[in-house]
Amino acid sequence: NVQLTNTQNVDSTKVTYEWRVANAGNGTFNPITSTVYTTKYAEHTFTDGGYFVIRSRLVAPPCTTFYFDTVYVDTPVKAIAQPDTFVCAGKSVQLSAYATNGDSPYKYKWTPAGGNDSSLQYSFLPTGNTVCVFEVTDSIGCKAYDTVNVEVKALPNVNLGPDRRICFKDSILFDGGDNNGAGLIRFIWNSP
Repeated sequence: NVQLTNTQNVDSTKVTYEWRVANAGNGTFNPITSTVYTTKYAEHTFTDGGYFVIRSRLVAPPCTTFYFDTVYVDTPVKAIAQPDTFVCAGKSVQLSAYATNGDSPYKYKWTPAGGNDSSLQYSFLPTGNTVCVFEVTDSIGCKAYDTVNVEVKALPNVNLGPDRRICFKDSILFDGGDNNGAGLIRFIWNSP
């Protein structure tokens, strides 16, 4: 937010004020598309970065005075983390992210804290479903956040039954089971 203030020392009962703030941060001024305020004090919130031209018109009959100024608004830093993901129980997961805009160099932080929690690549061993927060702080202290939901999937439950002994050249049928009713997608059979 920027507070706009006219500090002219004039009789306020005869004065009218008009503030116009450009809606584009490209350094140009268009009175038709600008935001207008008609009070002595005005507060404006900039939603994008860039160079914004502000015009103040002070009418104190019989004179009209125009003042122009330019406000530079930093483009806010943005944290961009990878999409949500999953990992099998007991396995570690590696996440990645990056930062744009703002003023570099950046500082990074992942939570929950783990091994390499201050870099763009982050790996940890989740013990359950976890929301990981990626935080970026730019060189002037502005912060941005993004999250990655990590779902921990249970390992499939496979039961081939009790050990059996068979005779040479006999065959046996193996059944991988149904993972306690949850189903299995693919089987890979290996013999020792």
